[in-house]
Amino acid sequence: MPPRRRKPEPVPPPPPGLDALTGIAAPRRRALAAAGLRTLHDLVAFLPRAHLDRSVFTPISALSEGEHTVRARVLTVRVPRFRRRVPFAEAVLDDGTGQVRALWFGRHDVKTRLVPGVELLVSGQVGDDGGARPGLRFRNPDFEILDAEFEGLATGGIIAVYPAVRGAGPMTLRRAIRQALDLGGAKAREHLPATVLRRHPEWPRGPAAYPAIHRPASPPDLEAARSRWIYDEFFVYELGMALRRHAVRRRSADAAIAVSPDVERRIRARLPFPLTRAQDRAFREIRADLASGAPMNRLLQGDVGSGKTAVAFTALLAAVAAGGQGVLLAPTETLAEQHFRTLTGWLAGSRTSTVLLTGSARAAARRDVLAALGSGSAHLAVGTHALLEPDVAFRDLRLAVVDEQHRFGVRQRAAIGAKGRATHILVMTATPIPRTLALTAFGDLDVSTLDELPPGRTPVATRALDATDLSEAWEQVAAQVAAGRQAYVVHPLVDPSDRVAARSAVEMHAHLAGVFPGLSVGLLHGRLPAAEKAEAMESFRAGRTHILVSTVVIEVGVDVPNATVMIVANAERFGLAQLHQLRGRIGRSSHPSSCWLAVGGEASREALRRLRILEETQDGFRIAEADLALRGPGEFLGTRQSGAPAFHLADLVRDRETLLEARSAAFALVEADPPLRRHARLREVVLSRLGERLGLGSVL
Repeated sequence: MPPRRRKPEPVPPPPPGLDALTGIAAPRRRALAAAGLRTLHDLVAFLPRAHLDRSVFTPISALSEGEHTVRARVLTVRVPRFRRRVPFAEAVLDDGTGQVRALWFGRHDVKTRLVPGVELLVSGQVGDDGGARPGLRFRNPDFEILDAEFEGLATGGIIAVYPAVRGAGPMTLRRAIRQALDLGGAKAREHLPATVLRRHPEWPRGPAAYPAIHRPASPPDLEAARSRWIYDEFFVYELGMALRRHAVRRRSADAAIAVSPDVERRIRARLPFPLTRAQDRAFREIRADLASGAPMNRLLQGDVGSGKTAVAFTALLAAVAAGGQGVLLAPTETLAEQHFRTLTGWLAGSRTSTVLLTGSARAAARRDVLAALGSGSAHLAVGTHALLEPDVAFRDLRLAVVDEQHRFGVRQRAAIGAKGRATHILVMTATPIPRTLALTAFGDLDVSTLDELPPGRTPVATRALDATDLSEAWEQVAAQVAAGRQAYVVHPLVDPSDRVAARSAVEMHAHLAGVFPGLSVGLLHGRLPAAEKAEAMESFRAGRTHILVSTVVIEVGVDVPNATVMIVANAERFGLAQLHQLRGRIGRSSHPSSCWLAVGGEASREALRRLRILEETQDGFRIAEADLALRGPGEFLGTRQSGAPAFHLADLVRDRETLLEARSAAFALVEADPPLRRHARLREVVLSRLGERLGLGSVL
C-alpha cells in the first residue's frame, strides 16, 4: 500500500496591509510604506518617542507660560493677508473664565475649520506675546473640534509623539496607528521571556503591551508601559549583540596564533620606544585572544595620542610571524598614508613587506598590490575602503585592524574579516566611548582601554571665546611661527555658503595669505585631488608651510609634533568629541600648545557654556560622556552606518541601569539557548528589528 501523502502545511495569510486603513489618502500610505510601515503590525510596533499629557484642562484665567490644554469656544477668527501669502490665522477663545488668543502659521485648514461658536480642545505652548499687543497666547497649537467625529488624536488625553516620517504628519501617524490597534495589529504573542516578566509584574504584557504605550489611560499606566518598552528596546538589541558574539566564538578553531617569548621580544624591538603600562596590558589581552583558538573580536579604545597604532602594530607582526598576513583599514587616504609611513618606518630593514592601497591608486600600481597580496609576498596591507573591493584577495589573512571604527559599518567590518578563513578582528577608536554606548554599538566586542599617554605629551591649554575677540589668538600664531613652530586654522566649510553663517577654509586661506605675506599659508580639504592633498600635508609635515588652513580632514592621523597652536573657527558647529580629536593634532611634543575655540552666530552664549568642559579637562572619556548626553549616540559617533542603535524611548544616559539589567539577561539567555530555538517568537522579533542591520541572517 503506497504511503499516504502528507497534506502540505497551510500557508498563513500575509499580515493585513495598509489597505485596511480608512481616511488616509494614498500618498500618505505610500509615505508610511516607504518608512517601513507596510502592515498593521509594523504600525503598532512603531513606538512613540515621547508623550504629552493633555488630559488636564487649565481654565483660561489660570494660564501661565508653558504647555497647557484648554476647552473653549471660538469667539472670532481673523485671517489677514500678507504679501508673501504665508497662511496665517488668529482666533480669540473663551471658556467663561477668560479669553486668550491663538495664532497659527502655515496651517491652510484653520480658516475653513474654525468658525465662531465652535467648541475646541486646544493644546500647546503658551507664551508672552510681547510687541504691540502684550499678553499670553497659544502659538501654533494642536486643536480638535468637539463634535460627533472627535477622535482625541492631538488633545484631550495622553498623546503619543512619534519619530518624524517624511510625507506623513503627526495626525496621519496617530490615526493610522489607532486604526491598526483597533483592527487587531497588536495581536502578536508576548516575546519577552517569562523569567523577565516575573521580575516586573507591573508591566503590561501580551496584546495589551502595545495599546498601553500608544494610548495610555493614565500617567501610572504610561510609566509602567514606558518602563517595559525601554527594557524591551535594550533587551532585543543586546540579544543581537550576544548572538553576534556567540557566532564569532564558535567559528573555526584554526585561528590560533601563538606568540612565543622570542617573537614578542623581536616585535617589541621594532618599536622606537617602550610600551606604556596601558599599552602593555592591551597587548597581553590581545595576545591571549590570538592564542585562544577562536577569532578575536576586540575594541581598542584610547584617548588622542595614547598609542593605539603601536599596539595594533604588535598584533599585526604577531600575525606575520605566524606565517599569515595582516591588514590595517583606515577611513581616509590621509590617515591611511600616515599609518603606512609609520609602519614602514618601524619596519625599516625588516623582511616584512608592506603595501598601500587607496581609491586614488593608479591601475598599474593597484594590479601590483593585488598580485602581492594574492601571492603572499606582501605581508601587511594598509589602505582605505579600496581594500573592501571584491577583487582584493589575500593568500592567508589572519588579522584585520579597523581604525576609527565608527566611520565604518558593521557590514564593512564583516567584509574585511571575510577575506580570511578565521580572521581576528581588532577595531580601534580615538573617540573614547562611554560605557553605555560601548555596550550597545560595540556590544559584541571585548574592550581594551588605553588610559594613559606616552611620556612627552603635554596638556593643551584650551580657551573658548567669541569670534569677534581673536586678536590674542592671532598674536600667538604669529609668535609661535616666529619661534619656529607651526599652526592649524580649522574651518567647518570648504567654500563660502549663502545658507550657513560661517567663513570657509578657502576664504580664510586667501585672507591669511594677505595678513601674513612673509609666511607660507597652505590649504587642505577633502575636495582637493589626492596629489594636491598629499603635497599640502607633506609640505606642512616638512615645515615648509607655516600655517595650514584646513577642514576636519586633519581630525585623525595627522602627526606633526612641531605644530603647537590651533584656531577652530565656528567651533559651535562641532561636537565636543570632535573638537577634542582636532585638539589632539597639537600638544604632540614637549613644547607648550594652545587651542582657541572661536564661537560665532546667534547661539554664541550657549555654545560658550557648552565648550567650557574642553577648557576644564583633557580627559576624553569625561568629554565623551558629556557629548553623548548632549547629542545622542548617532550624532556622537558621527554616522548612521556605525551600528549605533536607533532607540525610540530608551535613552543611554537616563536609562543606564535598565540597559545593564537588560544586557545581563540577554547574554545569559543566549548562553543558555544560543540560536533561540526555545524562544521562537523572540527570535522573530530580533530578526525583524535587527536582522538586516546587524547581519543576523547567517547567525539565526
